[in-house]
Amino acid sequence: MLFKLALKNIISRKSSFAIIGFIAFSVSLFVLSNSIFDSTERGVENLFISGFTGDFAIRPLSERPCSLFGDETPIVGELTVLSRLVPFAEISDYLQESPYVEAFSPQFSGRAFLENQKTGIRMPVFLFAVQPETYFKVMDGISFDSGKPFSGKGSVLLNSDMAEKTGTSVGDEIQFVVADGTSFRIRVASVSGVYSYQDTNDVLNRICLIDVETFVSLMEISTVSYSGPEPDSSGEEGSPEDSFDIDNLFFESEDVIVNVDAEENLSASDSLKDLLASPDESLDEMLPADNSSWNFMTGKLIEGTNTTLFINRANKFFTEKGWPVEAVSWRQAGGSSSIYLYWLRVILNAGILVILCAGFIVVNNTLIINVLSRSKEIGTMRAVGASAGFISRLFMTETFILTFSAGIIGSVLGWLAGLCLTSAKISFSNQMLSQLFGGDVLTAFVSYKNIFDVFILVFILGIIAWIYPVRTALTMSPTVAMQGEKG
Repeated sequence: MLFKLALKNIISRKSSFAIIGFIAFSVSLFVLSNSIFDSTERGVENLFISGFTGDFAIRPLSERPCSLFGDETPIVGELTVLSRLVPFAEISDYLQESPYVEAFSPQFSGRAFLENQKTGIRMPVFLFAVQPETYFKVMDGISFDSGKPFSGKGSVLLNSDMAEKTGTSVGDEIQFVVADGTSFRIRVASVSGVYSYQDTNDVLNRICLIDVETFVSLMEISTVSYSGPEPDSSGEEGSPEDSFDIDNLFFESEDVIVNVDAEENLSASDSLKDLLASPDESLDEMLPADNSSWNFMTGKLIEGTNTTLFINRANKFFTEKGWPVEAVSWRQAGGSSSIYLYWLRVILNAGILVILCAGFIVVNNTLIINVLSRSKEIGTMRAVGASAGFISRLFMTETFILTFSAGIIGSVLGWLAGLCLTSAKISFSNQMLSQLFGGDVLTAFVSYKNIFDVFILVFILGIIAWIYPVRTALTMSPTVAMQGEKG
């Protein structure tokens, strides 16, 4: 009976439909904006997870911010040495025995200049030294355009954007240059394959995959023996000798290639010939001893596994064992490249939220005025014997019918708007927008979470719009209320 009376009151007033329409419009904007940003967040996450971070990564403990790209401390003139992932064998056993891990792969990370001498084009790159037989099981978003994964030393894989910019194709030889004080080290590798990611991204387009032997030789990584977890308080280990000036590497590239040892006065080509002609240290001796020299471990979880729960359990296990390592999410593994995208979306979301809040304040005021304007009706009901509880429940029912009806209509409108936006296939040519929205095309996907959030919002809106005006109206005497006064 109460519901029928409330519904009858709503239908009898024309203002009710205006209120429902206003609330529905605000709700549809909320649903649409949330669906866009949920889709972009999911797009960026899938791109990074399937491209280079995996579902999780294991890295050495460090006081400095560190990602798969290395130390990200903004220090001018110094590139710190990456720590080692120890004890590697025990960490591998833990992941192997875990029922939640589908695949995992170790990797080295470094920075260098890539140069194609035929075209004369060079560019700074992030080097990931990986094992192809395990790496591509984790990074299932990588597909080959031509060639195949490297199978021996002196091999490198380029992404399609990098190959296009440097004018390189499968079978070409390229060289990598690493500055070391006033001299530099150069190694030559043959392009064995060109690959692509699921989508274009400026961060991923700067990654170059290289075989472990060439990387170890280029960075002069020496043998390491490990007898137990001995974390360095500084978060560094001093075995690699690849400390070079990051400014020279990425911002003063001309000087890196030109400035050789002054006493020798050699050109880049002459230095390369000398390096290739001189006997290097045996690569077998330079490879990690007992596999304890890797920098990172990336992994893929079995579908349906709660990533946060897995990371928390892994870190608890590492702490109990006293191992100086930690498991992190894809966002932390991606470092500043993913963090700044996250904060850009947060800022943009905050702006939209402020606009929506302003709209909902207007909606709430409309609902309050709608109740207060019926003070004469409330006074009449009380005069004929209606209890305060009955009046309170009646107005509560009317308010929730209004808000929930508007919520349903607004959700449907938002879902339809999302479908129209997705079918419009709005594309971006700007790399920043592509990274921000997780791809070259704007998409909107309305999830159950979006709908749930909407009904939580309209429920709160209904509570606020019901408590204050009804309480105010019930405090008035029936005589004053019947006269329609606001006293």
